[in-house]
Amino acid sequence: MLVTTENVTYGLITIVSAELKLLATDFRFLCEKSINIARCIKRQNELYDIIEELQRIFGISFTINFLLSSILICFTAFMGSISPDPLSLIFSAIFCLLTMLQIFIQCFFGQILYDASGNLNDNIYECGWESMEDKRLKKLIMIIIMRSQKSAVFSLIGIWKINLEQFQSVRF
Repeated sequence: MLVTTENVTYGLITIVSAELKLLATDFRFLCEKSINIARCIKRQNELYDIIEELQRIFGISFTINFLLSSILICFTAFMGSISPDPLSLIFSAIFCLLTMLQIFIQCFFGQILYDASGNLNDNIYECGWESMEDKRLKKLIMIIIMRSQKSAVFSLIGIWKINLEQFQSVRF
């Protein structure tokens, strides 16, 4: 079984995204159920720390992968355009498509993380915190809302966000 850095990253992003969705559900029903707010806050902080650590560990790998894939797309397209052989053209087109698919998959998993963190923010805001009587709890939830407004994103060395919106904005 071949395990690559990307496979590990995709698995970890999927797990963190699922944890964010579970936490969003906890926050959504915070007022209705007797959910421990301190546990939710602690879990949110842990998940954001994990996301930052994933970015630190795998960000350089993703950047190199993106750069190499982009260079390969350009090189393959160029080689395919100068070769009159139809088989070479077909090979070049297939290779370009597979390389773009690899970039798309990275953007897809970045989008999953981005959507899960946005969903968390929405659920925290909609938990009914405005009607809570405990002012300390209200203030705490407002702080949580402010922190969660910055969606979790995976990026290439902090420059280019890895998500489907960015993938669609690039014209190959």
